[in-house]
Amino acid sequence: MKKIVSFFIVVLLIGCASKKEEVLTDLPVQINKLSEEYSFKIKEIVSDSRCPEGVNCVWAGEVELILSIYKEGVFYKDEPLTINFINFNKNKWVLEKYTSNKEIKSIEVLPEKKQGVEVNLEDYLLNINFD
Repeated sequence: MKKIVSFFIVVLLIGCASKKEEVLTDLPVQINKLSEEYSFKIKEIVSDSRCPEGVNCVWAGEVELILSIYKEGVFYKDEPLTINFINFNKNKWVLEKYTSNKEIKSIEVLPEKKQGVEVNLEDYLLNINFD
């Protein structure tokens, strides 16, 4: 009986000790580097109200997304971003915390929206250009 109790305690301790961490090798190819230390992946598109290509709109629209940040290959935190012309400086400030002093020149979401065409999450890209 003592051996059975010891066995269950060992199994319980092993289960408690194994903490699951999201590692980059388990993720799709769309991992992008911000610096040597930090990488990112679009976790979720909350909304995409951009004006479709070839349509005249009063407002250009925006993309709200959740960006997962990884530090040295391990999940670090999620950053909510709203990509539009108005929020550029705010988004730049948020992302430059992870760029090792590289200044961001532009931030855009690809592909461009087309009327009647739905974009899958895995097809979205966040294009960040540095000076």
